[in-house]
Amino acid sequence: MDENVLLQRLRWRVAIGVPIDWIWRRFDDGTINSCSWHDIEGQRAIRERRYEPQVPRSPVPTAAITRFEERTGTAFPLLLRRLYTEVADGGFGPGYGLFPLDPPSEHPRADSVTYLYDKHLGYRRDSYLQGCDEPLIPIADHGCAITSYATPSGVVWEHDPNTDIERAVPTNKSLHAWLTGWLGPAPTGQRS
Repeated sequence: MDENVLLQRLRWRVAIGVPIDWIWRRFDDGTINSCSWHDIEGQRAIRERRYEPQVPRSPVPTAAITRFEERTGTAFPLLLRRLYTEVADGGFGPGYGLFPLDPPSEHPRADSVTYLYDKHLGYRRDSYLQGCDEPLIPIADHGCAITSYATPSGVVWEHDPNTDIERAVPTNKSLHAWLTGWLGPAPTGQRS
């Protein structure tokens, strides 16, 4: 699917949450019992045939992304820029969803792209993030300290400290493929 269709589907998902019929189609193929730990709530929602959608956050102004890029010298991949400025300020996507761009003012140390990037000086100081020639932008948490990152060229990397691999590794997925995989097939009433 092209980028504009992907963004349209993501906006639709953010606006409605995750409909129960989509959950059934997505996980009622025998994989529901092998869902990872963070899907326990999803499994309960499926069993009880209910779902409470996330409240979408408003997109950020383009100037907020530009400020991050100018301050850090790190470019956002175009698709990531569009996600934050056209879809929502995080809260959707793989794992626990994309981090918000900035932490809320009442919680300045809350996980966000800017806080985590600044905390580790663009992740260049940490040995587990030194295998990439590009800066790694933190984008999502998967629980158990597993984190996904995007490079300016749009490749998704992941660090899982619970394995024998001591550093972040490329997933061999573009940001586009990573999000498309999360979306799965289009729910009833939406075109692909």
